[in-house]
Amino acid sequence: MLKLTKKDKRTEIEKELDDLVLGLRGMDIGSGDYQRQLVLIERLHKLKGEKPPKWDWHSLIQPAMVIGGNFALAVLVLKHEELNIIATKAFGFIVRGRV
Repeated sequence: MLKLTKKDKRTEIEKELDDLVLGLRGMDIGSGDYQRQLVLIERLHKLKGEKPPKWDWHSLIQPAMVIGGNFALAVLVLKHEELNIIATKAFGFIVRGRV
């Protein structure tokens, strides 16, 4: 017979963390209960031993793609310029870096 429900693969600490975070929704941020819940969540995260990732790969890949795309577009424009006359606005399509 087929099972229609999925088995919950979370640990007890993860389940308790989820319950505490859901409990924060209805509380007032300035209340003492809210602060106690935050302390408990922090302790459980330490028990779990979970470290946040050092690098977000999307933040590393996105600039590389923009730089690579700009380079490819510049090469295409310059190659086209050798063969045909192009408008001066062609370089306006290249994305400029924003500071």
